[in-house]
Amino acid sequence: MAIDSTVGLGVGLATETATKWPSLIESLLAVAAIVALLPLFERLAANDTGRDRRFADAAVAIVGLPDPVLPAMCASHGARAEPLVRDRLCRRSELRSGAADAQAMPLALIDAFTQAGLAFQRPLTDAERHRAELRLQQREGLGDLLALGNAIESIDAEIQPYIERYSLGGADVVAPLPLACAFDIAKAANARTDALAFERGDSASANALLLLGAALDGDGATRALAGAALLPASSRAASRACGGLGLADALSEAAALMSEARKAQAHAAKNEAMRALLHTAGWQWAGWMLAGLVLLKLSRRRNVALVGVALALGVWASAAWIGRIPWPFSVDRAFEPARSSSALAGMPVPDDCGQRVVAVAEHVGFDHDVLAHHALGREAAPVHLGRDGLDHDAVPPVVAA
Repeated sequence: MAIDSTVGLGVGLATETATKWPSLIESLLAVAAIVALLPLFERLAANDTGRDRRFADAAVAIVGLPDPVLPAMCASHGARAEPLVRDRLCRRSELRSGAADAQAMPLALIDAFTQAGLAFQRPLTDAERHRAELRLQQREGLGDLLALGNAIESIDAEIQPYIERYSLGGADVVAPLPLACAFDIAKAANARTDALAFERGDSASANALLLLGAALDGDGATRALAGAALLPASSRAASRACGGLGLADALSEAAALMSEARKAQAHAAKNEAMRALLHTAGWQWAGWMLAGLVLLKLSRRRNVALVGVALALGVWASAAWIGRIPWPFSVDRAFEPARSSSALAGMPVPDDCGQRVVAVAEHVGFDHDVLAHHALGREAAPVHLGRDGLDHDAVPPVVAA
């Protein structure tokens, strides 16, 4: 019996050792591949602007545009706007029944307009400061005069197309001309709205304010809505610079300019993120390869399914956090990294993903509202109404006698 036990123990140890060798060889080969390929990622860091400098910064970059202002406008003035405008621009969860000031320009619009103006003026201010520094060096004879002159001409060549594209010419223009004209017209129209018209639900002024908020956000629906919505009677700018531009045209042009500026800002953020990724791509790849190898080894063990799933979710969530993977459900497909700063302890970017839940129906009865209007962003789904959840607790269409 002792001999049999000794032989069985020896066979078991030999079998266990034999099964460990393939795993060990697999691990060594994976580590060797990582060590061999990791230096090749230095080429990416050395050429972080990509082929044909596709990830390079633009000559003139717009930064610091305001956050979307339309939700605040929907909360304060959405209830008074026409259904055509309100239903297209506002979510139902954003609407508030509280009365707004009849004649005061909303503070949210003033702040957004001011911030937008500063964002557009910042490249001009930086260019003027740099140009002044170069001219000072010319006067004092510091450096190569020809090189300094060429640098000044280069600044002028870069900034002039920017001024023309965003209509920033003129000493008294604090924002793109269409945006400034639309703001002035809407402000004047709102000031002319008397309390009586406000109380009886006059929608022209509310329409103008909502559309101005949409223009500041660069909403693509602004042009069509501005042409169809009821706007204030006197909807032309008094400023000579605006040249009698109408409110509808000013809103349309302002929305197009803001949309392009916001896309340029998002494109610049993507390029910056891509350059940062190229500098750390090697170490990220190596780290996640090793993490995947460890999870693979763990998956081959018995009775670790639940722990393995939890560990895998935690590992890849940490990887996404460290790599600042953009949030896939951001509003309007905006580029929003997982956290706002590069610090690991930075706060996550807030997101209203709860508003992306789809409601299926509203007031289902003997009417035409079989499906919810503007799902995926207009009507929040119910969570507590039981079997009446899809009907908004509507009054029954047929009342029993």
